[in-house]
Formats: sequence, C-alpha cells, structure tokens
Amino acid sequence: MRLAVFTPLPPVRSGIADYAVELLDGLGSRHQIQVYAASRDEVLSWSGRASRFTVHDAHEFVWTTHRSAHDRVIFQAGNSWCHDYMWPYVFRYRGLVVLHDAQLHHARAWSLLRRKRIADYRAELRFNHPELPPEGAEPAIHGFAGPLYYAWPMLRTVFSAAHRVAVHNPALASELRTAFPETPVDAIRMGVGRPVASAAQIAAIRARHDIPPGGLVVAAFGGVSEEKRIVPLLRAVAVARRYEPGLRAILVGPALPHFDAAAIAREIGVASAVICTGHVPDEEVAAWLQSIGVTGIVLKYRVPRRPDDVKAVTAVKHRAIEYWRAVSLAALGRRGEARDAFDEYLRRPDVQRRREARRARDELGP
Repeated sequence: MRLAVFTPLPPVRSGIADYAVELLDGLGSRHQIQVYAASRDEVLSWSGRASRFTVHDAHEFVWTTHRSAHDRVIFQAGNSWCHDYMWPYVFRYRGLVVLHDAQLHHARAWSLLRRKRIADYRAELRFNHPELPPEGAEPAIHGFAGPLYYAWPMLRTVFSAAHRVAVHNPALASELRTAFPETPVDAIRMGVGRPVASAAQIAAIRARHDIPPGGLVVAAFGGVSEEKRIVPLLRAVAVARRYEPGLRAILVGPALPHFDAAAIAREIGVASAVICTGHVPDEEVAAWLQSIGVTGIVLKYRVPRRPDDVKAVTAVKHRAIEYWRAVSLAALGRRGEARDAFDEYLRRPDVQRRREARRARDELGP
C-alpha cells in the first residue's frame, strides 16, 4: 500500500513525534510510506537517513497525490500547536484520523484566533456545539477560556471530514461511536514497544535526586500545565509530608511559559520535595518511569464513566458557561448585563469560582 502520513517528527518535541518514528519503521516493512511534515527542520533532519519511510514538505502533498494518488491518507491528530499545519488537509482529503486527544479545542482555537479569524472560530464553535449560547465563543476570543476548552472538544468538524477515526482507548471509542454514529471509530494499540531501562540508569536517577530505596514518590508525566491539576497535587504533597516526610513529587516533562510549577512549589513550601525535570529525551523516559519503582504513584486523569460522574461533569459545564458568559459581558463593556450574570452565578450553591466571581462583581460596582 502507498500511504501518506501527516505527523510531527523529531526534532519537534512531542510524544506523538517520538512514537511516530517507531511506528513508521514498523509499517515501512509492509508499505510504501511518504511522511508529510510541517517544518523544514523536520525534512532536513531526516534527509538521507537509512529508514523505511521518506519525509517531505507538506506543501508537496497536493501535486504528489494528484500525480499518483495514495491508497490511504493518515493524520496523527493531537491537541497541540505542532499539528496546526494539518488542518487544511484534514478537511480536504478524507482519511484515517488517529486521534491522540479526546478534544481538539485548544489546537483549533489557537490556529484560528492567532490568525485573527474570529468569525471562522465563532462559526466552527457553533457547528461543533450548537447547544452553546451565542456568547459561547467570547471567552476564548477575549483570552479568558483556559480550562473551559475541555468542556467543548470541537470534534464534529474532524469527524465530519474523516473517512475513519482511530483512538487508543476502547472506552473512548465507545463514547465517540455514540456521539458520531456516521463515522466508523476503531480502538487500536499504540504500536510501540514497552520502554526498558537498565538498572544503572535507574540507580543514577534515584541517586541524582536523593530518592531513597522504598521512598514514596508521586509523579506526573507530560507537559507541566495547570490543566493537569499540578497545583492541587503540590498542595496535597504539602499535607501528606506531615505524615510521610520523605515524600517526593516528580514532574517529568517540559515546563510551559505561562505556568511556573517550581515557583508555585516554593510558594506552597514544598520546593525541596519537588523535582522538575524539564524536557526528558525519549531514551530516558523508561528510566524515569522505572525509577519510581513499586512505591511510586503515577497520576493521570480519570475520564468520567459512571452516569453519576457524567451528570456531575454536565453540571460543572453549565456553571462554567454561566461564569464565562458573565466574564465575556464584562469584557464587552456590557456592565449591567455582566452584573446581573455574576449575581445569578453567585446565587448557585454548586459554583467553583465563587471568589473570582465575587471580586469581578465588586469591580463592576453597584
């Protein structure tokens, strides 16, 4: 088979880029693969390498596939800036979309709003989530969206354009089949081997960071962001260290410019217990995972599955809409409507941003 694959590749710092190399090497033994990448750095770094796939500038795809059509087009889609170049091809060429994230709102909003395509963002959000009020797009447009992006994943456009969609989680696949019955959804394995590290690598990491044998460790892997609940983690570490003084927290992954976990750890008073590794090369990830050992706890999100959980998340979404609607009205200068919206929000017993809402309401005056 002749395959066209759109995916980030090293030197781009992305987990998908790292996994893609191993996956493409495996597929290359059975198929002819042309990879279409975004940047000249990616193309040049792979030029002349002895590999089972070739790497091309994405702009070459249109005339290449017109001259000799590919049997399949595959898109490695994720909620990150490094997938930005794929959007025109995803919507124009029906292919297999391998979805690495359960939502794409951050990536799509970033793509449109940084290009000042505000009307297009409003239209796409309305198409993806027609249940939202007319003001639903305003938080992102005015820079206030933050965690609100997770409430509306903006997947309908991708599912409408895709020939098939694949994910790596059977439970998520089941949910997506229900949400988008017109598009076939498959659950597939990651297709990469299990990471292995030597005893020497593991011992070196534990010695470097003074992690004693049997010491309790809590770790989070991936980009260190507020959305990963790092602040509650650090606060929990502060409390737990009263009972387990040797507890360590390890944040394995690149820091982000808008979120300083080390500074927050200092503010909470747990800086000596927190290790921030920064970007970890792919060949060291296994050593970090295994250095945690049997006494370690690796944190990850739990997607709600039970009906009660889904009901609770739905209630949170509704409260979030009300809060950000009030913020948007204030940003638009509609002070009277904003005051009324904040008052309505503050009357709710189950809100999560009561302090922020009260402060904003006070600033609007009587």
